[in-house]
Amino acid sequence: MARSSQEAFLWTQSITERPGHVSNSQHLFVSLDGASIFYSLDLTVPWPATKPAWKKLPSPPSTGWWDKPYGWMSLSKDGLTVQFVSNSRIQSYHVNTAQWDLSVNLTLSVGFGYGDYIVTDADMGRMYGFGSTQRHRGQISTPFIAFDPVNRIATLLSEPPFRVHSQFAQGVYNGARKSLYFLPERGALTLYEYSIGSDTWAKVDAKSDLIPSRRDGACFTTANGGRTLILAVGAKVSRDDPAWGCSGTFDTFTGEVKNNCAEKRNVVLDDVYTFDVETSVWTQIATTPVGYFNPVCAVSGNFLILYGGYREINRYSISGVPNSNIPSIYNLKTNTWVSDYVPS
Repeated sequence: MARSSQEAFLWTQSITERPGHVSNSQHLFVSLDGASIFYSLDLTVPWPATKPAWKKLPSPPSTGWWDKPYGWMSLSKDGLTVQFVSNSRIQSYHVNTAQWDLSVNLTLSVGFGYGDYIVTDADMGRMYGFGSTQRHRGQISTPFIAFDPVNRIATLLSEPPFRVHSQFAQGVYNGARKSLYFLPERGALTLYEYSIGSDTWAKVDAKSDLIPSRRDGACFTTANGGRTLILAVGAKVSRDDPAWGCSGTFDTFTGEVKNNCAEKRNVVLDDVYTFDVETSVWTQIATTPVGYFNPVCAVSGNFLILYGGYREINRYSISGVPNSNIPSIYNLKTNTWVSDYVPS
Protein backbone atom coordinates (compact mmCIF):
# COMPACT_ATOMS: atom_id res chain seq x y z
CA MET A 1 0.00 0.00 0.00
CA ALA A 2 1.36 3.39 -0.94
CA ARG A 3 1.87 5.78 1.94
CA SER A 4 2.13 9.53 2.04
CA SER A 5 5.47 11.19 2.55
CA GLN A 6 5.91 14.12 4.90
CA GLU A 7 6.48 16.52 2.01
CA ALA A 8 3.77 15.13 -0.28
CA PHE A 9 1.23 17.90 0.18
CA LEU A 10 2.70 20.81 2.03
CA TRP A 11 0.80 23.64 0.35
CA THR A 12 3.42 26.03 -1.00
CA GLN A 13 1.56 27.70 -3.85
CA SER A 14 -0.21 31.03 -3.56
CA ILE A 15 -3.46 30.94 -1.61
CA THR A 16 -5.16 32.05 -4.82
CA GLU A 17 -4.17 28.84 -6.63
CA ARG A 18 -6.84 26.22 -6.15
CA PRO A 19 -5.66 22.59 -6.22
CA GLY A 20 -7.31 20.39 -8.82
CA HIS A 21 -9.06 17.30 -7.52
CA VAL A 22 -11.66 14.77 -8.56
CA SER A 23 -12.90 11.55 -6.97
CA ASN A 24 -15.17 8.56 -7.17
CA SER A 25 -15.78 5.72 -4.71
CA GLN A 26 -12.35 4.24 -5.43
CA HIS A 27 -9.86 7.10 -5.68
CA LEU A 28 -9.28 10.76 -4.97
CA PHE A 29 -6.94 12.36 -7.50
CA VAL A 30 -5.10 15.58 -6.62
CA SER A 31 -3.03 17.84 -8.86
CA LEU A 32 -0.91 20.89 -8.04
CA ASP A 33 1.14 23.13 -10.30
CA GLY A 34 0.02 21.66 -13.61
CA ALA A 35 0.30 18.07 -12.33
CA SER A 36 3.92 18.59 -11.37
CA ILE A 37 2.57 17.24 -8.09
CA PHE A 38 0.09 14.47 -8.90
CA TYR A 39 -1.23 11.91 -6.40
CA SER A 40 -4.09 9.48 -5.87
CA LEU A 41 -5.64 8.44 -2.57
CA ASP A 42 -6.86 4.84 -2.44
CA LEU A 43 -10.42 4.72 -1.10
CA THR A 44 -10.82 0.95 -1.51
CA VAL A 45 -8.63 0.08 1.49
CA PRO A 46 -8.74 1.14 5.16
CA TRP A 47 -6.12 3.56 6.50
CA PRO A 48 -5.55 5.74 9.56
CA ALA A 49 -5.55 9.52 9.22
CA THR A 50 -1.87 9.54 10.19
CA LYS A 51 -1.00 7.30 7.21
CA PRO A 52 -3.41 7.90 4.33
CA ALA A 53 -2.92 5.64 1.32
CA TRP A 54 -1.44 8.17 -1.11
CA LYS A 55 0.32 7.08 -4.28
CA LYS A 56 2.54 9.38 -6.30
CA LEU A 57 1.61 9.39 -9.99
CA PRO A 58 3.86 10.32 -12.91
CA SER A 59 3.89 13.96 -13.98
CA PRO A 60 3.20 14.68 -17.65
CA PRO A 61 6.01 15.12 -20.15
CA SER A 62 6.33 18.84 -20.73
CA THR A 63 8.63 21.27 -22.47
CA GLY A 64 7.24 24.35 -20.74
CA TRP A 65 4.47 25.76 -18.56
CA TRP A 66 2.17 26.13 -21.59
CA ASP A 67 2.05 22.34 -21.98
CA LYS A 68 1.15 21.60 -18.38
CA PRO A 69 -2.38 20.32 -17.68
CA TYR A 70 -3.77 23.26 -15.75
CA GLY A 71 -7.50 23.63 -15.23
CA TRP A 72 -10.15 21.69 -13.41
CA MET A 73 -10.25 17.90 -13.40
CA SER A 74 -12.83 15.37 -14.49
CA LEU A 75 -13.04 11.60 -14.22
CA SER A 76 -14.29 9.30 -16.96
CA LYS A 77 -17.36 7.12 -16.47
CA ASP A 78 -15.24 4.02 -15.84
CA GLY A 79 -12.91 5.90 -13.50
CA LEU A 80 -9.85 4.99 -15.57
CA THR A 81 -9.10 8.37 -17.16
CA VAL A 82 -8.38 11.64 -15.36
CA GLN A 83 -9.07 14.61 -17.63
CA PHE A 84 -7.72 18.14 -17.24
CA VAL A 85 -9.82 20.80 -18.94
CA SER A 86 -8.54 24.24 -19.88
CA ASN A 87 -10.15 26.39 -22.55
CA SER A 88 -10.29 24.32 -25.76
CA ARG A 89 -7.85 21.65 -24.68
CA ILE A 90 -8.34 18.43 -22.73
CA GLN A 91 -5.34 16.50 -21.46
CA SER A 92 -5.77 13.01 -20.08
CA TYR A 93 -4.01 10.64 -17.72
CA HIS A 94 -4.81 6.94 -18.15
CA VAL A 95 -4.81 5.19 -14.79
CA ASN A 96 -4.20 1.61 -15.96
CA THR A 97 -1.25 2.42 -18.20
CA ALA A 98 0.08 5.43 -16.25
CA GLN A 99 0.36 7.25 -19.60
CA TRP A 100 -0.52 10.82 -20.59
CA ASP A 101 -2.38 12.01 -23.68
CA LEU A 102 -1.93 15.76 -24.18
CA SER A 103 -3.42 16.17 -27.63
CA VAL A 104 -7.23 16.46 -27.40
CA ASN A 105 -8.89 19.73 -28.50
CA LEU A 106 -12.55 20.65 -28.29
CA THR A 107 -14.35 20.96 -31.62
CA LEU A 108 -15.99 24.22 -30.58
CA SER A 109 -14.86 27.81 -31.07
CA VAL A 110 -16.07 28.70 -27.57
CA GLY A 111 -14.23 26.42 -25.20
CA PHE A 112 -14.56 26.01 -21.47
CA GLY A 113 -13.32 28.86 -19.33
CA TYR A 114 -10.04 28.35 -17.53
CA GLY A 115 -11.46 24.97 -16.62
CA ASP A 116 -12.51 25.34 -13.02
CA TYR A 117 -15.44 23.28 -11.84
CA ILE A 118 -16.00 20.93 -14.69
CA VAL A 119 -18.81 18.58 -13.65
CA THR A 120 -19.06 15.06 -15.01
CA ASP A 121 -22.30 13.15 -15.49
CA ALA A 122 -21.18 9.94 -13.79
CA ASP A 123 -23.83 7.89 -15.61
CA MET A 124 -23.06 9.03 -19.16
CA GLY A 125 -19.53 10.39 -18.83
CA ARG A 126 -20.32 13.81 -20.33
CA MET A 127 -18.51 16.87 -18.99
CA TYR A 128 -20.25 20.17 -18.25
CA GLY A 129 -18.79 23.60 -17.60
CA PHE A 130 -18.92 27.31 -18.35
CA GLY A 131 -17.17 29.16 -21.10
CA SER A 132 -15.59 32.56 -20.62
CA THR A 133 -18.10 35.35 -20.11
CA GLN A 134 -18.92 37.11 -23.38
CA ARG A 135 -19.83 40.79 -23.88
CA HIS A 136 -21.61 41.84 -27.09
CA ARG A 137 -23.34 45.18 -27.69
CA GLY A 138 -23.67 45.80 -23.98
CA GLN A 139 -25.09 42.34 -23.26
CA ILE A 140 -23.23 39.89 -21.03
CA SER A 141 -23.64 36.15 -21.44
CA THR A 142 -22.00 33.02 -20.11
CA PRO A 143 -21.87 29.98 -22.42
CA PHE A 144 -22.72 26.64 -20.84
CA ILE A 145 -21.07 23.69 -22.56
CA ALA A 146 -21.34 19.90 -22.62
CA PHE A 147 -18.47 17.81 -23.93
CA ASP A 148 -18.64 14.14 -24.91
CA PRO A 149 -15.10 12.79 -24.42
CA VAL A 150 -15.86 9.62 -26.41
CA ASN A 151 -17.01 11.36 -29.59
CA ARG A 152 -14.99 14.49 -28.75
CA ILE A 153 -17.89 16.78 -29.54
CA ALA A 154 -18.82 19.89 -27.56
CA THR A 155 -22.33 21.37 -27.54
CA LEU A 156 -23.64 24.75 -26.42
CA LEU A 157 -26.54 24.46 -23.97
CA SER A 158 -29.01 26.86 -22.36
CA GLU A 159 -27.26 29.73 -20.63
CA PRO A 160 -27.43 29.87 -16.83
CA PRO A 161 -29.79 32.41 -15.22
CA PHE A 162 -26.88 33.94 -13.33
CA ARG A 163 -23.74 35.76 -14.35
CA VAL A 164 -20.68 33.70 -13.61
CA HIS A 165 -17.00 33.42 -14.26
CA SER A 166 -16.18 29.73 -14.54
CA GLN A 167 -13.79 29.70 -11.61
CA PHE A 168 -16.49 31.07 -9.31
CA ALA A 169 -19.26 28.50 -9.77
CA GLN A 170 -18.94 25.14 -8.08
CA GLY A 171 -21.02 22.28 -9.40
CA VAL A 172 -21.94 18.68 -8.59
CA TYR A 173 -23.80 15.89 -10.36
CA ASN A 174 -27.00 14.56 -8.80
CA GLY A 175 -27.44 10.97 -9.90
CA ALA A 176 -30.82 10.66 -8.21
CA ARG A 177 -32.35 13.50 -10.27
CA LYS A 178 -30.11 13.28 -13.36
CA SER A 179 -29.28 16.93 -12.93
CA LEU A 180 -26.47 19.29 -11.99
CA TYR A 181 -26.40 21.66 -9.03
CA PHE A 182 -24.35 24.84 -9.17
CA LEU A 183 -23.42 27.22 -6.42
CA PRO A 184 -22.09 30.55 -7.71
CA GLU A 185 -19.41 31.91 -5.41
CA ARG A 186 -19.01 35.44 -4.09
CA GLY A 187 -22.67 36.25 -4.43
CA ALA A 188 -25.73 35.43 -2.37
CA LEU A 189 -25.63 31.76 -1.49
CA THR A 190 -28.21 30.44 -3.95
CA LEU A 191 -28.43 27.02 -5.56
CA TYR A 192 -29.36 26.47 -9.20
CA GLU A 193 -30.36 23.15 -10.75
CA TYR A 194 -29.74 22.26 -14.38
CA SER A 195 -31.90 19.44 -15.75
CA ILE A 196 -29.88 17.42 -18.25
CA GLY A 197 -32.91 15.88 -19.97
CA SER A 198 -34.79 19.12 -20.60
CA ASP A 199 -31.81 21.52 -20.91
CA THR A 200 -33.44 23.90 -18.44
CA TRP A 201 -32.36 25.86 -15.36
CA ALA A 202 -34.25 26.49 -12.13
CA LYS A 203 -33.44 28.42 -8.97
CA VAL A 204 -33.66 26.25 -5.86
CA ASP A 205 -35.24 28.15 -2.98
CA ALA A 206 -34.21 26.95 0.47
CA LYS A 207 -37.09 26.15 2.80
CA SER A 208 -35.10 26.66 5.98
CA ASP A 209 -34.24 29.73 8.01
CA LEU A 210 -30.67 28.48 8.25
CA ILE A 211 -28.65 29.30 5.12
CA PRO A 212 -24.84 29.03 5.03
CA SER A 213 -22.85 32.22 4.60
CA ARG A 214 -21.43 32.97 1.17
CA ARG A 215 -17.85 31.80 0.72
CA ASP A 216 -15.13 30.80 -1.70
CA GLY A 217 -12.51 28.05 -1.62
CA ALA A 218 -15.14 25.68 -0.20
CA CYS A 219 -15.85 21.96 -0.47
CA PHE A 220 -19.04 21.26 -2.44
CA THR A 221 -19.90 17.62 -3.04
CA THR A 222 -22.70 15.03 -2.79
CA ALA A 223 -23.64 12.02 -0.69
CA ASN A 224 -26.42 9.41 -0.67
CA GLY A 225 -26.46 9.07 -4.44
CA GLY A 226 -26.93 12.80 -4.92
CA ARG A 227 -29.88 13.12 -2.55
CA THR A 228 -27.70 15.12 -0.14
CA LEU A 229 -25.48 18.06 -1.05
CA ILE A 230 -22.56 18.94 1.24
CA LEU A 231 -21.10 22.43 1.58
CA ALA A 232 -18.17 22.72 3.93
CA VAL A 233 -15.51 25.22 5.02
CA GLY A 234 -13.96 27.83 2.71
CA ALA A 235 -13.41 31.51 3.47
CA LYS A 236 -15.69 34.49 4.04
CA VAL A 237 -16.00 36.82 1.09
CA SER A 238 -17.96 39.78 2.42
CA ARG A 239 -15.92 42.91 3.03
CA ASP A 240 -18.67 44.00 5.42
CA ASP A 241 -17.88 41.15 7.76
CA PRO A 242 -15.68 42.36 10.66
CA ALA A 243 -13.66 39.15 10.45
CA TRP A 244 -12.83 39.83 6.79
CA GLY A 245 -12.45 43.44 6.01
CA CYS A 246 -10.51 46.40 7.25
CA SER A 247 -9.66 49.75 5.80
CA GLY A 248 -5.94 49.11 5.70
CA THR A 249 -3.56 48.52 2.83
CA PHE A 250 -0.65 46.22 2.08
CA ASP A 251 2.59 47.79 0.80
CA THR A 252 4.05 45.37 -1.74
CA PHE A 253 7.45 47.07 -1.57
CA THR A 254 7.98 47.21 2.20
CA GLY A 255 5.73 44.32 3.19
CA GLU A 256 4.07 46.57 5.75
CA VAL A 257 0.41 46.05 6.57
CA LYS A 258 -1.25 49.24 7.82
CA ASN A 259 -4.33 49.80 9.98
CA ASN A 260 -4.18 46.41 11.71
CA CYS A 261 -5.17 44.36 8.67
CA ALA A 262 -2.74 41.65 9.78
CA GLU A 263 -4.80 41.12 12.92
CA LYS A 264 -7.84 40.30 10.81
CA ARG A 265 -6.20 37.62 8.77
CA ASN A 266 -8.20 34.54 9.71
CA VAL A 267 -11.36 34.49 7.64
CA VAL A 268 -11.26 30.72 7.15
CA LEU A 269 -14.45 28.81 7.98
CA ASP A 270 -14.88 25.52 9.83
CA ASP A 271 -18.58 24.73 9.31
CA VAL A 272 -20.14 21.75 7.51
CA TYR A 273 -23.68 21.83 6.07
CA THR A 274 -25.94 19.38 4.29
CA PHE A 275 -28.76 20.25 1.89
CA ASP A 276 -31.59 17.76 1.53
CA VAL A 277 -32.57 17.82 -2.14
CA GLU A 278 -36.09 16.52 -1.49
CA THR A 279 -36.99 18.97 1.30
CA SER A 280 -34.70 21.88 0.26
CA VAL A 281 -33.52 22.26 3.86
CA TRP A 282 -30.02 23.27 4.98
CA THR A 283 -28.67 21.71 8.21
CA GLN A 284 -25.36 22.35 9.94
CA ILE A 285 -24.01 18.95 10.92
CA ALA A 286 -20.50 19.61 12.17
CA THR A 287 -17.57 21.91 12.86
CA THR A 288 -14.21 20.85 11.45
CA PRO A 289 -11.21 20.35 13.79
CA VAL A 290 -9.39 23.13 11.89
CA GLY A 291 -10.46 25.64 9.27
CA TYR A 292 -10.00 24.83 5.59
CA PHE A 293 -9.57 27.19 2.64
CA ASN A 294 -9.07 25.61 -0.79
CA PRO A 295 -8.89 22.03 0.48
CA VAL A 296 -9.45 18.89 -1.55
CA CYS A 297 -12.43 16.83 -0.47
CA ALA A 298 -14.23 13.62 -1.27
CA VAL A 299 -17.15 11.51 -0.09
CA SER A 300 -16.76 7.75 -0.15
CA GLY A 301 -19.39 5.58 1.48
CA ASN A 302 -20.14 7.04 4.90
CA PHE A 303 -17.06 9.26 5.03
CA LEU A 304 -16.34 12.87 4.16
CA ILE A 305 -12.61 13.52 3.75
CA LEU A 306 -11.02 16.99 3.88
CA TYR A 307 -7.35 17.48 3.16
CA GLY A 308 -4.80 20.24 2.71
CA GLY A 309 -5.48 23.87 2.01
CA TYR A 310 -5.01 26.64 4.56
CA ARG A 311 -6.25 27.09 8.11
CA GLU A 312 -5.40 30.81 8.10
CA ILE A 313 -5.14 33.28 5.24
CA ASN A 314 -4.41 36.97 4.81
CA ARG A 315 -5.95 38.27 1.62
CA TYR A 316 -3.99 41.51 1.80
CA SER A 317 -0.57 39.90 1.86
CA ILE A 318 -1.76 36.87 -0.17
CA SER A 319 -0.30 34.50 2.37
CA GLY A 320 -1.51 31.80 4.69
CA VAL A 321 -0.79 29.04 7.18
CA PRO A 322 -1.16 25.63 5.49
CA ASN A 323 -2.85 22.68 7.13
CA SER A 324 -0.90 19.58 8.06
CA ASN A 325 -0.74 16.45 5.92
CA ILE A 326 -3.24 14.68 8.19
CA PRO A 327 -6.77 14.65 6.72
CA SER A 328 -9.96 15.24 8.68
CA ILE A 329 -12.40 12.32 8.36
CA TYR A 330 -16.08 12.69 9.20
CA ASN A 331 -18.44 9.73 9.54
CA LEU A 332 -21.71 10.89 7.99
CA LYS A 333 -23.60 7.97 9.52
CA THR A 334 -22.55 8.48 13.15
CA ASN A 335 -22.01 12.27 12.82
CA THR A 336 -18.57 12.11 14.41
CA TRP A 337 -14.99 12.95 13.47
CA VAL A 338 -12.92 9.77 13.40
CA SER A 339 -9.25 8.83 13.13
CA ASP A 340 -9.62 5.99 10.63
CA TYR A 341 -11.09 5.63 7.15
CA VAL A 342 -12.92 2.34 6.49
CA PRO A 343 -14.41 1.70 3.03
CA SER A 344 -18.08 0.78 3.00
